[in-house]
Formats: sequence, C-alpha cells, structure tokens
Amino acid sequence: GIDLRYTTLQNEGQTILLPNSLLFTNPITIGKPKSEEG
Repeated sequence: GIDLRYTTLQNEGQTILLPNSLLFTNPITIGKPKSEEG
C-alpha cells in the first residue's frame, strides 16, 4: 500500500519499506535486468 512516509513493496513474501525521502535522492530498480542478447 501507499503510506505518507513509506513506499511498500511486496516481493516473494518479503515486505520492503522504503522511506519516501530516499525515493527522491536514490534511483531504485525493480525487477530483473533483461538479457541483452535475445
């Protein structure tokens, strides 16, 4: 869910809380990198 102070991510049973202040200063990558070679 969305909180005023934290962004919540659900990942395979894990709950990740990210302070919103971090979202403005640090890039976040979600998901797995795609293979460059098809």
